[in-house]
Amino acid sequence: MSDWDDDDRAIARALGASANETHDTDDHLVDEYRGVLDELGPEITPRSGLEDDVVAAALARRPASAPSVEGTRRRRANRVRVAVLVAAVVAAIVVGVLLIGDGTSGTRAPSAHVSLATVHRADVDTLLRAPGTRGGAFRPALPTRGRVALGTNGTGIVYDLRADSPVSLGLVSDAGGTVIGPTRAVGGAIGFVVDHPERVTAVDLIRNGATIGRAQLTR
Repeated sequence: MSDWDDDDRAIARALGASANETHDTDDHLVDEYRGVLDELGPEITPRSGLEDDVVAAALARRPASAPSVEGTRRRRANRVRVAVLVAAVVAAIVVGVLLIGDGTSGTRAPSAHVSLATVHRADVDTLLRAPGTRGGAFRPALPTRGRVALGTNGTGIVYDLRADSPVSLGLVSDAGGTVIGPTRAVGGAIGFVVDHPERVTAVDLIRNGATIGRAQLTR
């Protein structure tokens, strides 16, 4: 860019811009900005004063001049650019951690959603007969009763449920929990779909934010 100064080009190169886009860039200055980015690698939050250090390093290379409105505007713009740079790197790190979920096992809690299709008794029977289907009854024994079945293909059904009020389902796994709903049972049944059914160990029945029952999944 023709209106970029040395620091603009150095920041762009440190972020991965090509040499063609940032010609005549001071390699030493680029290395300093890359050094700042390297400090963010293992951290979720940048160390205190990191932004001020970057801004100070950039301003130290500007030629001394009398204070002016334009100079103040450029210094303010430079601080905003560096703040955006730091925020972007930190955001990328946070997203990476959220995607990993469990730092030790490398697995994530399964994602799921309520099925909009009406569940019939024949659907329940077919799921219960399918190889590998796991199921269980909600405990403690509830006036709402209810059982759940989860197939190896991710299809799940809560059935024999006696509840007119909306309920949510909590899918329990070693990597954490996933809550879907609330929704109302139709004909005593709620269908749902899970992307990693093998990670689900139990299903919670939740009403008004409180767990009222849990079904451990067994074959």
